[in-house]
Amino acid sequence: MIGRKNRLFFGSPCAAKHAATVFSVLHSARRHGLDEYAYLVDILYRLSDWNPLRDSLSNLLPDRWQKSPTPPTEAAALLVR
Repeated sequence: MIGRKNRLFFGSPCAAKHAATVFSVLHSARRHGLDEYAYLVDILYRLSDWNPLRDSLSNLLPDRWQKSPTPPTEAAALLVR
C-alpha cells in the first residue's frame, strides 16, 4: 500500500502527488495480472500520439488495456528493433 511515508522523500508535494498517481496505476496493473513494464511502455507510446478527438484515455486503464500490436510512432518502432 502506498501511503504518506512513501511520499516524504520527493522533491516537492506536487512531485509526490504525481508519483503517487503513477504508483497507483502501476499497482492496479499488477492487480490485473499485467506485466507492469510492458503496460507502462505501451501506454507511454500511445500517449505520444494521443489525440483527444480520436482516442479515449479510459482505454489505457489497466482493466481495459489491450496491448498494441505495433508501436504507434516511428520513434517507438526504432526502439523496438
